[in-house]
Amino acid sequence: MKSVVATSLLAKSWSLRWKGVGSIDIESRWWTYSGDFVDFVNNMFEVLKRYTIHKFRLKWENVVFGSPWLIEWLALAVCRKVRVVDVGVFSEDGKERHFVEFGVKLPGKLFSCKTLEILKLRGPFIINLPPRVAVCLPKLVHLELSLVHFKDEQKSLPKLVQGCPVLQSFRFDRKFWYNSCSVINWSISSPSLKHLDISLGDDGGGHLFEIGNGRNCKLEIDAPALEKLVLTDGLLGEILIRGGSINEVDLDFISFGRATDTYYQSLIVRLIQGLNHVKLLKLSERTMEVLGRAASELSTTSLWSTRSLWPTTSFERLTKLVVKLH
Repeated sequence: MKSVVATSLLAKSWSLRWKGVGSIDIESRWWTYSGDFVDFVNNMFEVLKRYTIHKFRLKWENVVFGSPWLIEWLALAVCRKVRVVDVGVFSEDGKERHFVEFGVKLPGKLFSCKTLEILKLRGPFIINLPPRVAVCLPKLVHLELSLVHFKDEQKSLPKLVQGCPVLQSFRFDRKFWYNSCSVINWSISSPSLKHLDISLGDDGGGHLFEIGNGRNCKLEIDAPALEKLVLTDGLLGEILIRGGSINEVDLDFISFGRATDTYYQSLIVRLIQGLNHVKLLKLSERTMEVLGRAASELSTTSLWSTRSLWPTTSFERLTKLVVKLH
């Protein structure tokens, strides 16, 4: 059947029929050989070269690092006035950490696409936004980045978010590999952002402890329109949130054995104290463990007596508290 479709795709008699096709939605698992998959996607873009492509969704398993095709396909989709880009790329050995050296460098024109509304990227992509590369995504409302690596992350991430003036939803899943970085100081600022989902962790090897046990880490969120925040954090670093209209917060702090660390405890206590205006608060079992230890251990330290955290905390707007058991 696959060969029939591939043959029909190139047949002249099918040209008019393909005119109404507004999307490309392909998964490589239907092909035994990567070369056949690449040929098929190239043929589709060739047939649709005169038409608008509203959606480009692609899942490429066992991708060969260094392959130029994905970059070319993304560039072609931008030229076809694409609205939705949803691309997932997975390495041959499943070790996405290799993208630091062999990742797929995204084309700069992807970040100046005037028609793009939804952008989802998962896998070994590298985003490089030097000063000469302008970010202008005037219609982007949903951004999802998973396992993506930034060049000069502390500057590129804020630049990307600020280049999306109507962004409403942002999901960011960041993993850290051994010696992948030493200092993390991020700032996410957006006046239009309503939903923010951030997951920060490592590859399971506990390498985050190599980053100064989190003491070099800081995450600042400035989103006055923010309504929902989901935060899964393994960084053990400071988190500052400025968002006066947050109604729902979902917190899951991964301590990696640091639940008894008073520094770590104080960070979480201060964060939750600053969220006392929320209506719905969801806390994971791991987060509750840290808070329980903080209640007994911080009370005996100078940190507790000088800051008086819990006695001044009042959740007057809270209507529902959910504790999630793993």
